[in-house]
Order: sequence, then C-alpha cells, then structure tokens
Amino acid sequence: MQLRTTRDQALPCKIIPYPENPRSRGRVDTLQLIESHLSNAKSGQSSLALHGMGGVGKTQLALKYIYNNWDNYPVILWVQAAKLSESYITAAKQLNLVPEDSDKDANAIATILKNWLGETSEKWLIVYDNADDIEVLKPYWPPGNKGGILITSRNAGAARVAGSGAHTEDSDPEDHDPELVSECVKLLGYLPLAIAQIYESLYQGGKAIYNLSTSTVNLFYEHTLMTVWRISITRLSQEASRLLEILVYFDPDTIPDQLFLEGAKNNPGLEFLSGRLSYLDAVSELLRQGLVMTTRSKKGSTPGKFARGLSVHRLVQESVFYQLDAQGRSERFKDALTVLVGAWPTNAKNPFRMNALWSTCALYLPHVVTLEARYRESSTIEPPPHMIRLIFLASWYMYERRMSEFARPLLDTALNICARGGNVDPFYPKVLTTYGCIKFEMGHVDSGISDCTKVVDLYQQREKPRDFLKATALSDLGWMYVDKGDLPKAIELYQKGLEIANEIDNEAERLDWSVHIGHSLSRAYIELEQPEKALELQFSHGDEFACGLISECSQRGALFLYGIGNAHLSLGRKKGIEGAEERRKGLEYHMRALKARNKVCGDHYITAISLHKVGVVMHEIGKLEAAESTLERAARILRNEFAADGERSRTLYHLSLVKSNLGKDNEAAQLLTDAWQHREKLKGEARNHINEKDTAGFDKMVIYFHN
Repeated sequence: MQLRTTRDQALPCKIIPYPENPRSRGRVDTLQLIESHLSNAKSGQSSLALHGMGGVGKTQLALKYIYNNWDNYPVILWVQAAKLSESYITAAKQLNLVPEDSDKDANAIATILKNWLGETSEKWLIVYDNADDIEVLKPYWPPGNKGGILITSRNAGAARVAGSGAHTEDSDPEDHDPELVSECVKLLGYLPLAIAQIYESLYQGGKAIYNLSTSTVNLFYEHTLMTVWRISITRLSQEASRLLEILVYFDPDTIPDQLFLEGAKNNPGLEFLSGRLSYLDAVSELLRQGLVMTTRSKKGSTPGKFARGLSVHRLVQESVFYQLDAQGRSERFKDALTVLVGAWPTNAKNPFRMNALWSTCALYLPHVVTLEARYRESSTIEPPPHMIRLIFLASWYMYERRMSEFARPLLDTALNICARGGNVDPFYPKVLTTYGCIKFEMGHVDSGISDCTKVVDLYQQREKPRDFLKATALSDLGWMYVDKGDLPKAIELYQKGLEIANEIDNEAERLDWSVHIGHSLSRAYIELEQPEKALELQFSHGDEFACGLISECSQRGALFLYGIGNAHLSLGRKKGIEGAEERRKGLEYHMRALKARNKVCGDHYITAISLHKVGVVMHEIGKLEAAESTLERAARILRNEFAADGERSRTLYHLSLVKSNLGKDNEAAQLLTDAWQHREKLKGEARNHINEKDTAGFDKMVIYFHN
C-alpha cells in the first residue's frame, strides 16, 4: 500500500509497502520500548535497532509501531536496505523535493532528501528494513538532530549504529490467540501428522502463530524444506559437502571465490578448494542442487571490477549447521578459520599499516565477523590459536577505517581466548594495542593508556627488547599522553622509543621506525610551542619523506605533510606579523596532504580532517569564499561518518565563523546552534553567552593529531 501525494500537496507523505496485519499480536514489551524510545523522545534525533535472527518478526514489529502511530508522523518512509537509492528517489519525488522527470543522479537526489530531513520542522519516521549490512546506511543516514529512525537487522551491530537496540527473539507461545490456533488447525486440514509437526515448530521453537496463519507456503507439499535440503545434501560428493559445511561459518550474501582459492593453498585436506577446476566442480554440485547461488560483488575501488563468488540461503546454513554433530562443527570451524587466515592480506614488514590492502580486507571482513559470531554463540568449539591472529588483523583494519565500535566484540573475544591460555599468545600484545588505540580514539583516554602501558611492560620482558614492537609501543603511549596534556611524560616515552629504534639491527627497519617515531615526537614539540625542534626532527633524514622512504601519495605521506604543515603554522604564530612566509608554507603543506588524501581515500573521515584544516587556515588568511566551500565539503563528509560528533561539531563551529564574516548571519547562527547540539550531546556542556564562541573548546573535541 502506498499513499501517494499530489504535486500540490506534498504532505502527508507515507510510503509503506505492507498493509496493517490485524493478526499481529504480542510483543507488548518490545512495542513499549519502541514507543518510549521514538514517540516519547524529548528532543533530538531518536534511533533504535530491532535485531535478531531472520523470521522472528522484526518487520512485523516495525509495521505494528507505524500503524499504532499513524497520525503522529506526517512523513513515514519505509526503506528497503537492499534498495536504498531507489527508495530515496521515490520518497524525494513524492515529497515534491524534485520533479518526477528530474535528471539528477541518484546520489544528488539522496542528498536533497537527507538535507530536507535534517532541516524540516515536520515530524518524520524512517524504517530501514533488513539492514544486515549496516555499512550501507552511512551515506543515507539523515543529518541533524530531528526525526525518528527504526532499523530491522539480523546484525547485532545495528544497535551500536542506532545508539540503542532491542534484541528480538521468538515470541512466547502464551501470546497465541486461541482463535488463530483453531484457524491454523483448519488450514492444516485436520491432518494429525501435520498438526503434530506444527505443534513442535510453534511450541518447542516458540514461533508466533501469525507466521503460519499469514503464510503462503503450500503446507501439503510432501516434504518440509528441511527434508528437501537433507535429500539434496546426501547427493553431494565429499568435497562439495565439505565446502557447504564450511559455508556455514561465512557471511551468506557474498563469499568471493578468491577467498577459497587463496586461503586454502598449502593446507592439507583443503587442496580441492585451492585448485580452480576442483573448486568449480564442487561449486557446480551445490548449484545443481539449488543450495547456493553465484554472485558478483564490487572489487576494490576500480570501476567495472567485480569479484565472483557464492551466496547461500540463511536457512540452508542453519539446516546444515544443525545437522553437524559437535565434532563436525568444530572441524568445519577450523577449516573456515584456516581459509580466512590464509586469505587475509598482511603487510609482512609492518602489520600496523594496512592502508594498501583495504579493498581486499573489505571483501573478507564480513566473513571474519560471522565466524567470530558463530564461535561466540557456540559452547563446543575450541578455537585454534591462529584465531587471535585473524581477529587482530581484522580489528586493526577496522581501526584504520574508523570502524572502531564494530571491532570491540571481536577484540573482546580475542582477549577472552588469550586469557584462557594465560595471555602468552604472541599476538596478545598486538590485540591489546589495538584495543588501547580504539579506546583512545573513542575518548576513553585513561583506559587506552592502561592497555598500552601493559603492552610496554610485556615488551620489556622480551628476550630481544630492542625491536620495533617495543619502540612503537612506547610511541603509541606517547601520543596518548600528549592528548592527556602530560607533555613531559609523552616526550620521555617518545625519546625512549626513538632510542630503541635507532638500535634496531635491521637497517631498513631502523630507518623506518626512527623516522616514524621522530615525526610523532615532532608533533609533541608543536604542542609545546617549539616548532623549530619539530621541523628539525621532521627533516632529520633529508627531505620530508626521508629521501624516498615514504611516498607522498599515501596515507603515511599525507600524515607527514600534515604534521609539517602544523609546524610551519606554529612557527608563523610564534613570529607574529613576520610569520607570513611560514603561514604560506603551512598552507602549502596542508594542501599537499589534502591532495594525497583525496586521491588515496576519497570522501573519507581522514580527508575531512584535511579539508577542515585547510578551511581554517584559509579563514585565518582572509580567503573567506575558499574557506567556506572547503569547510562545507568537510561538513558533508563528516555528516555521513559514525562516531564523529566531535569532528562535526568543530567543523560546523568554524564554518559558522566564516559565514558570519561573509555577512550570512542566519546561516551562521544555525550552524553555531548545530555545533553546540553536537557538543552538548558529546560533552554534556551547556551553551551560554560566555562560552558560546569558545574556539579552543571546540578544537579540543578532536584528538590533537587531527588539529
């Protein structure tokens, strides 16, 4: 059912694909939770995720809430997560935000709708249905502090995205309506065997009676789905059956062929998966039995490049999983883990620099998450030691991509496994380092320092203490102390790390880590307002890239350029009216950093950091129009970033200053209000006439490395 609006009357606009289900009953507690979270919210944008396994009634709950509150929302948009772009185009046209014959591209129309949602005074509700891949919501998430958002997802991580969640479980049999039970018995033709089977399904499994009463399944088919799949599985060869059992532990939607072809190499018992012909033979069997489908997924960032792979129905996965005994589950878990460990890309020189491998990591990450979830939900699987290594590598990639919140469950699992083994696993310090960095980035500075202090202590106990791991552990701890404001402690840690790095036996490693830690130390000297020392360190190995050690067009190159730019700007401030040349150099280096990040990362968080910096510097030197457009682009990128309230607040504040200087007072006032809303949400600070233009306070909302 769709309630369309006319061209003259855009509101109300309610796009709902399903009618009200009069048989929907029960779940009172969950409905009350939705009601209190969305309908009774005091102010600001309210969002809630309903998460749980497929078939437990998440969509029905969302529909029930909508129809219970039909008159409370002038705008209700039901968005299928698999068709985000199409849904936004439809909504924008029905709201008359764009004409029916608009030739704007999908991204432009989506942006128009998002901006309208962020600015309108009308009360609105969006339901993102079946949002199992929560990453796809980022570009479509409405900005600002208005409206209600309800997510349905099998992914428990949706609760972290929404900020709050409700785990949706099978309904209580006591919720069943006696009239519906009678109706279903009649629907079953009063056949005793059918009634007995449905009784087991409903009462032993706790299924809701309306799931059956509204079903279109032919209940008189001679086999259940479970029986049909079991028959199909018995027809498989040993290799095809083993492949299907391994698929139980992977994300069902897109499983790249290259995961098996690369990951199974040199692994006894899995050779058939690493040979293309034998692998395709096994896949062909599964296809013939209707147990899998072929898929194509985008490969990296190169246009037109796709990775071929498989998808498997979730019910097939569950059927296969529950047919395995405890030993079988454990063996197939080990196979899946072996494949993932073998395929996951690594930087042999430095596992803490994954930037060049992001596109491949993105393909495999959903399968690491699914594997870890299977392990966490099982009481019989004993994890092999290399699971800790896999979780570390995946979590560090997530940290680099600013997906820190989603890495925490994986890291908790890894630390639990380490603890069971006495914390002697060689990857334990790396896991702890990753967790410390994630906590620090999320604002838990003391907790991050605690974890990284433990790492330093662990490396001090090594037989070979003079290596890059101890040096970099000291460096990590140093930059946390800088942000905490304890600069003498930070510099002491950096200098110890630099001393160790300078004594590394391997010449290439010695140069690499000396340059890295020296640059980090230089940033501390900038905070101490000693830019001369900072520049001396930054150029201590020749030019800004240590004479070819670092590529300018790389994440690391951009990081160094950013730091050098800050050193010149600091020196310019120190020189006062005679510092014009230093300010020019500072802007030049920041422009180079922005160019590199644009090319390497595109519209990513780290690019927005450079855009913000360039915009602020342009404002300081009087280039107001350029500052305005640059900060506006930074704000657009940050609008789509999760866990970036501090960065958004800071950029909106500086943009308000630019707008004010341009005479755009209304825009400036609104931006300042928006900036303070983010600041109040994050810091709990109240706005008043004294702190309203607190530039230093807004700048401190972001870690010093990004200032």
